[in-house]
Amino acid sequence: MAKTPAELRMEAEEWLSDLGMHPRPLNRHLFLVPGITDEMSDCWQWIVERGRLLIPNWDSYVTVITFDEPGSTGSEYAAGDFIDLGAYLHDTILEICGPSGTASAQFDVVCHSMGGLDTFAAMVPLLGRYAYATRLPTARFFITLDTPWRGVLNHDILCGRPDFRDPQWPGRPTQCPALKPGSDQLVALDHSRATLHGVVERVICMSADRESPIEVEWSSSNMCSDVAPTTLWPQGPRYRANMIPGTCHSGVGGITWSPITIAQVFNYLLFNA
Repeated sequence: MAKTPAELRMEAEEWLSDLGMHPRPLNRHLFLVPGITDEMSDCWQWIVERGRLLIPNWDSYVTVITFDEPGSTGSEYAAGDFIDLGAYLHDTILEICGPSGTASAQFDVVCHSMGGLDTFAAMVPLLGRYAYATRLPTARFFITLDTPWRGVLNHDILCGRPDFRDPQWPGRPTQCPALKPGSDQLVALDHSRATLHGVVERVICMSADRESPIEVEWSSSNMCSDVAPTTLWPQGPRYRANMIPGTCHSGVGGITWSPITIAQVFNYLLFNA
């Protein structure tokens, strides 16, 4: 009989408790990238709290990305869509990690929702809008949590929410339409997936098993739902996709808050170097 979400959460808590008794350090810089309307990265509060308790070098090896600069008065960075945010993220990672100077991977990145799209656009130029003069160093793990690779089904409801009209965040009204299935930005990303070869070593797509409050279907959150990973990337990156039981996209019960998610992420980062 399959284990219930409650049983899996308990197992994850036990694994995290054991990690606390046998701590291991990170050996690459880790970036945590938030999704749309989460410019200040509130989604990472729980994983940051756990990381500081369980991983001895957490504060010196982790950067929590915020998007309060793009689109602000006087900023050189636009915030019109995930491609714009990707340019800001590209320069931030480059500033912290430096250019690629070795064949070995130099950083990991964990992303929630649109943060995965931002990160893809930081790694791979899309629609000819940003021709990066310096490529990023190779990423070891590119882990995405309920990222809508093929868009959000209820994007029209999402875009109509009052928080998308908040004048403090002028980029939101145009960021949301880019998440419509079939948008030019998403089509360009879909056609560029093969270029992740040599850019990242492992891609992990984790998905919420409940489509609320934002509807991201498995066929959207699984980057390779339409093609075998080995067909898309015959020589890598390695790929895996899985559901996180008992989670939704955000809010109470959100995928970023689940101990199952946190245990899986920490296991990849600490024990699969």
